Amino acid sequence: LRARYKLGADLPALSATAKLKASRLSALELAAEASMDDEGKSSGKFKVSGSSRGVTAQYEAIAAPDKELRHAGQVLVPARLKGGGARAFFGRIYQSEADNGGKPRLQLGVQYD
Repeated sequence: LRARYKLGADLPALSATAKLKASRLSALELAAEASMDDEGKSSGKFKVSGSSRGVTAQYEAIAAPDKELRHAGQVLVPARLKGGGARAFFGRIYQSEADNGGKPRLQLGVQYD
């Protein structure tokens, strides 16, 4: 939790961050952030990610001042390759008012690193 006050501002700027990594669900992580600037505009971010049985998945939602909510999700298969290789098949989905007229956009492909 953080609060900051700028001289001459009407309100203080506030922010909070939380992360959760459950011991019983070690492959699952949750993170959330929320903030309000000194003009009273709020923003936030929520992220969940996890891995299981060779699949890694992620979802993120972001709300920013004066912008529409943005969603992004990703699935990678396999999560890790044997022998140290760094390539995977992926599927990603995005949705925001700024892209594609607000309609969801899907990407499928192979990632090489």
